Amino acid sequence: MLGQHKVMIRTEIPGEDAEPLIGKARLPPRYHNRSELTDDVVKGKNTINFSLTLSK
Repeated sequence: MLGQHKVMIRTEIPGEDAEPLIGKARLPPRYHNRSELTDDVVKGKNTINFSLTLSK
């Protein structure tokens, strides 16, 4: 789908045998639950990079 999209980055570890995700989120909520990240998807190949920081 082309256009601007909200991006959520998660770092939880998948459980075994289709169990729910386990572990503590390793990134601040601004990168997942309260994501401030967005980027545009254009026609063709897209490479999207984010510079993440642990403090704000």
